[in-house]
Amino acid sequence: MSQRGYFPFRAFVQKNDIGYKKAQVISFHPEGDPSEAKPYVLVEYVFAERKGIREKLRYDFLINETGLKLAFYMTEGLITGTNITFSACTYYHASHASTGPHDLIREIKTTN
Repeated sequence: MSQRGYFPFRAFVQKNDIGYKKAQVISFHPEGDPSEAKPYVLVEYVFAERKGIREKLRYDFLINETGLKLAFYMTEGLITGTNITFSACTYYHASHASTGPHDLIREIKTTN
């Protein structure tokens, strides 16, 4: 395999203690629900021995990589500009994504 463009993803996430799940997101719940106070996503595993198993994944910070097909409307709660979501697929989205988290942090600091 050519090393050109290769990024050692698995080694990076393990070294930095980053949780990684290879699954499809079924729905986003940034406010939780009646049985779960923390934000979570409902995922369904799509590979190997866990294929078809669904799980609630709680998070403090979430990066959802959508793959090559940009179909945000297919995942409940993931429409750009709602539920404090940011996307970098187009120039406008990238511009919004670069300032959005900073604005959110500033807002949190001023309300606490």
